[in-house]
Amino acid sequence: MPMKVMFNDSATIRGELPIVWQTVTDVPSWPRWDPHFREAHLDVPFEPGAVGWSRVPGSLRGSFKVTAVDVERGYSTESPMPGGTMYVTTRYEQVAPGRVSVFKQYELHGSFVPFFKLFYMRPIQRQLAGAFVGLEKEVLRRAAALEADR
Repeated sequence: MPMKVMFNDSATIRGELPIVWQTVTDVPSWPRWDPHFREAHLDVPFEPGAVGWSRVPGSLRGSFKVTAVDVERGYSTESPMPGGTMYVTTRYEQVAPGRVSVFKQYELHGSFVPFFKLFYMRPIQRQLAGAFVGLEKEVLRRAAALEADR
């Protein structure tokens, strides 16, 4: 029987979708606002097929591949794991002026699942709320900087 685990979380943050999108596709900035990342890197445009790397607490660098992009609506990535693969899907929706719904889902397949559940799943689940708060703060900071430049 294939091993699989899936979990997700969502929040509504303050901001406008274009600035949210600019923030989340600026991969090197991820560690500034998302507590899950210590480092992140992508040399090429944020589009399907792009390959980058990131490092999370307690881990070595790992690669990820952007597998789907729906501009300003979401993206998906996949990352090789020992004996399996992790898929992450993120969605955004402007639900009202100044309010954006954010949804993030993790799905893991393979023999790494029991180890992941034991050591990584709960910390990632706890960090998701912090990532949503950090994203909102970074989006508001970028919006204020744009306004100041006008």
